Amino acid sequence: MKVVVVWLENLDDQINFPLADVLPLMSTGLEPPNFNSRNSEKDIFVIFVHPLQSGLHQIKLQGTARKMYLALPPLDGMVISR
Repeated sequence: MKVVVVWLENLDDQINFPLADVLPLMSTGLEPPNFNSRNSEKDIFVIFVHPLQSGLHQIKLQGTARKMYLALPPLDGMVISR
């Protein structure tokens, strides 16, 4: 599983985030020989960070529900300080 942290100036950009285009750029060289980045989207967990005008940051999570616990303590929709 890979975790991607994405900084969003506009929170609506998460809807059109090109994850499939980014995956080939994330190779570590440690992937198994049969690894296919196009088929591994389900194994990717994305944490979107959006700065608010108040100086806080809003967190949005994208990935399979069973893997979301790995990103705790930030929860989907949570607003955090720096």
